[in-house]
Amino acid sequence: MVPISQTQQANALLSQIQQNDKGKLTVFLGAAPGVGKTYAMLSAAREMAQQGVDLLVGLVETHGRADTEAMVAGFEVLARKPIDYHHNRLTEFDLDAALLRRPKLILVDELAHTNVPGSRHKRRYQDVAELLAAGIDVYTTVNIQHLVSLNDLVLQITQVRVRETVPDRFLDEAHEIIFVDLPPSTLIERLQQGKVYLPEYARSALDAFFSVSNLTALRELAMKKVIERVDAKLICELDAKAQGTDFVLKDRLLVLVSNSSDHQYLIRIGRQIAERRQIPWLVLWVDTGKALGLYQRKRLNEAFALAKELGAQTEVLRDTSSYQAILPYIALHRINTVLVGAGVKRTYPWWRKRLYQRLIESGLPVEVSVYHAPENQMQVRDPITPKASFGDLRGHILGLIGVVVIFPLVAFLDTWLSNGNQCK
Repeated sequence: MVPISQTQQANALLSQIQQNDKGKLTVFLGAAPGVGKTYAMLSAAREMAQQGVDLLVGLVETHGRADTEAMVAGFEVLARKPIDYHHNRLTEFDLDAALLRRPKLILVDELAHTNVPGSRHKRRYQDVAELLAAGIDVYTTVNIQHLVSLNDLVLQITQVRVRETVPDRFLDEAHEIIFVDLPPSTLIERLQQGKVYLPEYARSALDAFFSVSNLTALRELAMKKVIERVDAKLICELDAKAQGTDFVLKDRLLVLVSNSSDHQYLIRIGRQIAERRQIPWLVLWVDTGKALGLYQRKRLNEAFALAKELGAQTEVLRDTSSYQAILPYIALHRINTVLVGAGVKRTYPWWRKRLYQRLIESGLPVEVSVYHAPENQMQVRDPITPKASFGDLRGHILGLIGVVVIFPLVAFLDTWLSNGNQCK
């Protein structure tokens, strides 16, 4: 079982208490516009209304879709707030009226929306944050490309810079995330039929954003985000209940490096494995308190620099025993794959098991992969402060033993031969 520390349990309980004090946020997440987020939100709201929940439609964008407009019928709809901007009368979500009405549940569409200048908040997610702080539950919608952490990645995928972004914490702290999905081919068909945008916008959208490759990549990003959220929520609940678990829902790779070998090759292998499996990976070194030579420290720094360059997280633990430090770390962080070097060949002490052998026999549900270093990287020597090992002295010791054993024999033979000569 994975040990749960008191600090972990306290943090998890505090997180749950803080969530209970605020309104609950339910996010209907999609990979792109037109997948049906608003329709799904209204369908879920109708079920809540049938259960007698006090519900208010704060703001819903139907974009002229008849089926979506039909879903709004029968709900109490909050009047929009008129705002004069550049001699134009625009309307926006009326936050003050929503707080005054104070329903149990309110629907606020398009979390990433930028409010009309003159509104209390610049962004709609700030309105939602105030509603949650007031203890009001909120249903909202957002597309994956609006998450601020994915902004650069979305640009690489679509060649379009998304200007309206939402802090990731809104998904991280959401009570529930509901993934609304459509295959890319179906979504493009809906767009061509005018069910997503008005005809004058549909063609430009197809040319700029709605390609099969773009939609497929965005769909994968959305799925991964939902999986991460489910994994994190389960871990938090288990920690709050002080329950350990042996199973791992999401693969994680740990690369172990030492100061006695050049492990840059191991880090490069780790990157290849992590990229192939599409999993997060970490590079770990245990400081056992032994003094490092300048060359060893230089090699270690180079290894960590390479790890960061290749996208790994790096970690340093401090303990007199590498094994005693690594074992609880693997359990605590639910590592399921460990990459370690085979180390240099040795004959002493022959009774001590290598680190990878002890990890295999530890009983943890972990895959241990052992790699031999290239011949020219087997062991790191410090040219400034060389340190002799037992292996280096073995020849001298064996020579000394030979002298000690042979000398009496030679002396005996010399005496015996001398006596033989005298007899003649």
